[in-house]
Amino acid sequence: MVIVPTLHGERHSPDMRASISGISAGSLSLGNVYRKLSHGIISNMFDMLPAEDLHQAGIEKIIGCGTAFIKNLFIQERAKTMSNLPLVMCKEQNAAAGAVFATFLSGGEPQKKLLDSF
Repeated sequence: MVIVPTLHGERHSPDMRASISGISAGSLSLGNVYRKLSHGIISNMFDMLPAEDLHQAGIEKIIGCGTAFIKNLFIQERAKTMSNLPLVMCKEQNAAAGAVFATFLSGGEPQKKLLDSF
């Protein structure tokens, strides 16, 4: 079973819609649906920004913010595996905090030192 969780599209593809394919009687357990949805979320993230691009840009770690990252161990493990980078978790559960951290990445050395504290 494959779950594509893009209910409202993405900025690069606003017409994209969510879908579920490959459903079978044996694939509908709550645990399996949870894992497949989690895999779809993290796969979507790396479809938009592949690990190769992260490495080429000199990114040294992923900072996980938001409830999905903080409470979902499967997403945490997949992020580390798919990126081959260390994952540092925010204490803040608001995903908007991740957007704020991302703005620092282009800001030079003082901002990078701030990011290193997370």
